[in-house]
Amino acid sequence: MKKIDFRILALVLMLLFSTITGTAAAQSPTPQPVKTTSGDQVVIANTYRLYSGETLDGNLVVIGSTAFIEKDSNITKGVFILGGTISVDGTIKGDVIAIGGVVNLEDTAVVDGDITIVGAAFNRSPLATVKGQITEQSPATFNYNAPPNISLTPKTPETTLSKVLRISLESFLLAALAVIAALLLPDPIKRVASAFVEQPAIAGGVGLLVIVGYPLVLLIMIVTILLIPVAILAVLALAVTLLYGWIAIGFELGRQISNLFHSTWAAAVEAGIGTFVLSLLAFAASLIPCVGWIVTFLVMLIAIGSVVMARFGSSKYRPIPRTAAPPANTPAEPPSA
Repeated sequence: MKKIDFRILALVLMLLFSTITGTAAAQSPTPQPVKTTSGDQVVIANTYRLYSGETLDGNLVVIGSTAFIEKDSNITKGVFILGGTISVDGTIKGDVIAIGGVVNLEDTAVVDGDITIVGAAFNRSPLATVKGQITEQSPATFNYNAPPNISLTPKTPETTLSKVLRISLESFLLAALAVIAALLLPDPIKRVASAFVEQPAIAGGVGLLVIVGYPLVLLIMIVTILLIPVAILAVLALAVTLLYGWIAIGFELGRQISNLFHSTWAAAVEAGIGTFVLSLLAFAASLIPCVGWIVTFLVMLIAIGSVVMARFGSSKYRPIPRTAAPPANTPAEPPSA
């Protein structure tokens, strides 16, 4: 397989990191027809159309969106799709990388670079032209028919590209779960997010207490033997709690991103985008040797603590008000003569 243009992946990571730090530019609405658009275009939860005769002088990044590249239009660089849909009738000079989503190459489509498909649907017209190499990859995690690998030989080190694709796919799957959760439980998720916003430090402390005390409780259940099924359910409950809190934090992050873009998104969109960004940053940070895991661990603690503080989203967290100290007893003044 030819070397994939890493500039597209670097662009995505740069834009996601700049979103968190507040340096990203506001997402503009679908552009009006012009002859040439200079600069990279990022489409998040929106629709993009490159009209016939237009040229995009840069990369196109499509995240959870729909893009149409009409006939006789041109993209001078590459295209990156994450959980979106793109229909191509024009010309793409660079590579096309799709993680999840759908890629449609129509009759007049021309792709000069390589096409890499990871867990996405790829539909190509027999008349479409692809000058590079087409690679379709399916993560081994979902290859249930593959024989188990019981070899005692050392495992081949994971390449940088494989790590990037794995992290992106895992983040996308969590984002999809967040969208479903926000559609089914919008109010509970908002209550958990409110607990995180109001008292993140306390949420982290509560999460730490849960993580420290949980193994002891499980050990007691296992020793009693009869409570082993309950212990299994308790482990599942902790996993659900972590996922619940992670999505709630992602929802709050997505809300901040929508405010940054001066847009109003539905709760499901905010949860999906925010969870994707949160997961991508946390998983990417975990790749840093020795200290990278701390970021992910802290997010996990805050996620669990926020759920507990909000009573699993059943009620909004209200800090205990501080009561004023009673006034000191002052000696009674002697009665005046």
